[in-house]
Amino acid sequence: MFGKRPLLFVAFIAAAVIIPLGYKLRTHGFSAREKPMAIEVWLAEHARDLATPSAVKALVNPIQPTPMILAGARDHYADHCATCHGNKGDGKTMYGDGMFPPPPDLRAELLRLLAEGQLTPEQAIQLAQILESGALGETGGTAEARLGAPSPDAASETAPAATATDGAVTEASFDATASESYRAAFTALAAHPDAQVRLAVAQMSQSSTRDAAMETLWTYANDHPDDPLRDEIYLLCGSVGEANNNPLGQRALEQATSLRSRDPAVWRMLSRSYQRANRSGEAQAAAQVSEGVEAQNAGDTAQAEAQLQQALPQLTAPQLRAPVASELGQIAEARGDFSAASARFSQAYTAREEVAQAAPDSAAAGVIQADAQQLVRALDRSGRTREACERLRQAQEQHDVAAPDEELLQRCQRQFRTNLRNDVQLAPQLRQRAIQVRPEVTPAPTP
Repeated sequence: MFGKRPLLFVAFIAAAVIIPLGYKLRTHGFSAREKPMAIEVWLAEHARDLATPSAVKALVNPIQPTPMILAGARDHYADHCATCHGNKGDGKTMYGDGMFPPPPDLRAELLRLLAEGQLTPEQAIQLAQILESGALGETGGTAEARLGAPSPDAASETAPAATATDGAVTEASFDATASESYRAAFTALAAHPDAQVRLAVAQMSQSSTRDAAMETLWTYANDHPDDPLRDEIYLLCGSVGEANNNPLGQRALEQATSLRSRDPAVWRMLSRSYQRANRSGEAQAAAQVSEGVEAQNAGDTAQAEAQLQQALPQLTAPQLRAPVASELGQIAEARGDFSAASARFSQAYTAREEVAQAAPDSAAAGVIQADAQQLVRALDRSGRTREACERLRQAQEQHDVAAPDEELLQRCQRQFRTNLRNDVQLAPQLRQRAIQVRPEVTPAPTP
């Protein structure tokens, strides 16, 4: 009797499968349009898993991901995979919709493998670049842009003019800028030391998890003001958010202006964001700032100053006025006009104080020490050292600002009896930016 039990069990399983299938065939016949029964789903999913031997699952890819190999992978995907899996890897195609099991969402598979540790951040970057338009939506326009990210050189060669005839950024220019900004930020953040950040970055490529991932990154950036990759987080949220009509994108770009004030891409994308929000004056001003900082980076300070001066009155938000005023101060400082520089740095510092009072952890508040130190140095070099010492004392009391150098600190303490802490530390934003003074310009003497 005991030996018959396995046979009875097999007969029971066979009946459980054959009877429902027989009933369905008799009543509905064969049709690819019919929704599969639960037993069909179970059998199909397990058959697909069983079709891959365990030894094969454990194999390691022996091919190194060189640029040539990745280019060939993109071509192979376009020719042999995209028909069913789609250009973005989501499986949403005419052929894929009629298949069962349906083509898996490759973006979800990427997230799973990354979370399980089966992919390194570098491998995740390479795969995500092939499916890049999943994060940027369909803004790329062409099949090439959807299938894989163009090289930065190719993007710069083919990118259209930065602005339209009315001063606003064109859609085509935004697409090229967002694509390049997304690629650079993704590459930097995929190797972030915090696993939460790495996972959220990967989730940006999937529409079902994108908004939640953006909120995660936004919250992390606001809670970690000292993170050296904070600017990349805002840039990633800004490019992806704006490309997908998420309001958080504009807020992220506004934050990025304080951390990447000389990055034309930040201002260009912000211009497009304001344009879509029907804020035409600010859109034109942001486009002018983009052109201005681009000219400044190229050494054309006269053109840069003209553009920035035109843009500043149109920018109403203090977090946007501050970086523009600071850039104008640096231009004046570079030509030795310390009176004009101190006036601009005072504008920037006042605007930063306004932002810091409303949002102490914002990106603008995080660079207030740089504005204070620039103001103090410009006042000193314009011959107003007593005023410089007093402004430094106020900045120390209100914002814990350190003195920019030991020599100025000693003069303030000994010559003007200013009550200052013995704290000397140049702001990080100023450490790599030496002030160049023309030889013929001599600062006014200290009173």
